[in-house]
Amino acid sequence: MLAENLIAQGLAPHTSPVLVDGGDSLEPGSPRGNRWRHLDEAMGNNEELLSVVRTVVGNMDSEIETQIRECEARLYTAMSTSDVSELDVLIADDLLFAGPTGELATKAMDLDLHRTGGTQFHEFVPKELEIRVWSEHFVLASAHIFLSGTYLGKAFAGDYRYMRVWRRGKSGWQIVGGSVTAMV
Repeated sequence: MLAENLIAQGLAPHTSPVLVDGGDSLEPGSPRGNRWRHLDEAMGNNEELLSVVRTVVGNMDSEIETQIRECEARLYTAMSTSDVSELDVLIADDLLFAGPTGELATKAMDLDLHRTGGTQFHEFVPKELEIRVWSEHFVLASAHIFLSGTYLGKAFAGDYRYMRVWRRGKSGWQIVGGSVTAMV
């Protein structure tokens, strides 16, 4: 999409797509990542144009990161209070989530656990959040959180690592995949 916008504005001397998703972010001053491996060729090694692209992409990535941080904060509140209606908004219908013992859960299963009290959090303390913007539609978030509570009647407490894939669609940002692992 960025390439098409640059071409339409007459900033790019190339008419074929030039950006290739590969997962790496391109930040001002950073080496060119896989996500941008064909950018130099397509732009004719034009440093001025590359600088404009870096700025536009950096701003887009920063804006998306802010949106995901806000979604994560909403998610933490919804999880800790078992707010099923908010969880319903934040979780995609096609969710696949691997729990701490490796079992797969769907959205319906997760919402049911919150609705029935099968999952209850007594403490929920976020410690760290790392975000990788893959594209304007997909983001990976990794959260380190101290949790205590009960799961299916069994008490737990400790540090956990959540990995979540967020997808932007018609309903906004939603979680489509993830996992949680106890940190030892």
